[in-house]
Amino acid sequence: MPKSARKESKINQICDAFLATLQARVDTNLQNVITAHVCKSPPDLEAGLGLAAGLRKRNPEQAEDAIEHMCFLTDAHRLYSHALGIYDLELTLLVAQQAQMDPREYLPFLRKLQQLPETRRQFEIDNHLSRFGKALKHLYALNAHDEIRAYVVRHVLYKDALELYKYQAEQLREITELYADHLQDQNQYKDAAIGK
Repeated sequence: MPKSARKESKINQICDAFLATLQARVDTNLQNVITAHVCKSPPDLEAGLGLAAGLRKRNPEQAEDAIEHMCFLTDAHRLYSHALGIYDLELTLLVAQQAQMDPREYLPFLRKLQQLPETRRQFEIDNHLSRFGKALKHLYALNAHDEIRAYVVRHVLYKDALELYKYQAEQLREITELYADHLQDQNQYKDAAIGK
């Protein structure tokens, strides 16, 4: 095992030990618990944000303290992206406010998201975060086949789309043809011929 991997492993073991010990006493050790999540390698921002989301319902002031501490420990924009990525708009707003981000940067986008149905909102978020494979699955759930075809071509998601449509013959044929055209454009004639 490389030296850096052993170091990361030890860090994570120590953080996990802190978390196991302090989990029952979060109210009195909130900053320590948040620190343990954020100091892991890689940082477990989702667990920290999940803790803050749970606190938001019981104790909004503690939730703000947790987010403020996370903003202190890590890059605020990265934290904002993670909060957005768990599809919790209220938590995302709280992160943006605690990070003292310019409201002109995030409020219009969050308002637009708030007005969308849940699956469309998740698509917009994943697309915004460049998680194109996940975004494609949301389009599939919306049965937006025309939009899927354009999205697949734009983000080169042919294999993902083929997997989604493997039991739908008509759409599978369309995606296969698009994929074959793409392969032909990439000078992969043999593979393109198989797809045609």
